[in-house]
Amino acid sequence: MKNVGVVWKKEVTDALRDQRTVFFMVVFPLILYPALMVGVSLMARGQEQEVNRTQLTVAVQNANAIRELADSLAALPHARMVATADPVADVRARRADVAVQLPAGAEQALAGGRQVSVTVYSDDTREISRHARGLAEQTVARFGQQATARALAQHGLPADLSRMVLVEKRDVAPPAKKAGYLLAVFLPYFLAISVVSGAVTTAIDTTAGEKDRSTLETVLVSSAGRTDLVVGKLLAVLGTAIASTVASAVGIGLTFVFGGLLFSTAERSGTALTLSVPAVLGVLAVALPMAVLVSAVLVALGCFAKSAREGQMTSVWFQMLVIFGGISSMMQQTEPQLKSFAVPVLGTALAQREILLGEAKSAHIGMAVISSVVLAAVATVIAVRLFGNEKVMFRAK
Repeated sequence: MKNVGVVWKKEVTDALRDQRTVFFMVVFPLILYPALMVGVSLMARGQEQEVNRTQLTVAVQNANAIRELADSLAALPHARMVATADPVADVRARRADVAVQLPAGAEQALAGGRQVSVTVYSDDTREISRHARGLAEQTVARFGQQATARALAQHGLPADLSRMVLVEKRDVAPPAKKAGYLLAVFLPYFLAISVVSGAVTTAIDTTAGEKDRSTLETVLVSSAGRTDLVVGKLLAVLGTAIASTVASAVGIGLTFVFGGLLFSTAERSGTALTLSVPAVLGVLAVALPMAVLVSAVLVALGCFAKSAREGQMTSVWFQMLVIFGGISSMMQQTEPQLKSFAVPVLGTALAQREILLGEAKSAHIGMAVISSVVLAAVATVIAVRLFGNEKVMFRAK
């Protein structure tokens, strides 16, 4: 263990000596994720406000067919109504943001108690057209309700007879759980990225970087065994991965705690985003085995690489796999099965998501941890064998 400590101290000292490594390991996550999340939220809000202020052009065909509805469309905020003979062509040519086609003789049909069909045309590849369509559909729906109520009243029937069955939607999720849902979706993904980004530089530098600097021979002839060397380097890589992960968790957590209003929506306008310290500690604890796995794989890749450049290029593919696992957890819509937690990175992210939602299951967490530990042990053994194979370590570039 003494040799392991010496190797670990050497690698940590070398890593801390590089100010760029320290910046990207600790400072960068504290700045990047809050700036990214706040910036995206502010940009989205700005775009929404800009859309709401934009002057809309509403084209109406056969406006006289239902004068009341046409007047309601003309009264839409920031809207200008124009007549059209070809609603499809006008929307496609962007002469109109939305077009409404009223059927001829619609008022007579409604007076006679017959149903009429109003068609709304939009270009859903344009945000402003989708916004205009939503406003037009709401206006048509309100008019439909009023027309139905009038028709029922003419026959002496209650105005709400058309809605004999009412649906009341009630969300039974506790406020704390709803507040933490957004954090549960995004935090595991960002932590997975932080683990691999924090480990990759040190992992490649302590292995393939030694080859480029021609210091590998000196390291190998030291009194430390190959296993001690690999374990010491692995601990140094693990340290940078954990530091990056903790910094990212702190940055994201502070963003959600102090910037919760930035992520509020109309549906969650009164819901404050909260952060449970025990939950975050549990998330970090579950992330530790994954960090060991990622560090061990990167060390093995660094041992096999002929140079630091090749190691960096090879590690990109591994980083993409880690990112894919994090994205897969964000896209999980159904209740994950137990075998899903055995998948590296994905299982960890799913377990972290359950912890943040207060739905943690010991079997799921155990499966994620055991899977990462077993695979990390395998990767460590491979790295030790590669480090002990001089044909691999000193092969020609």
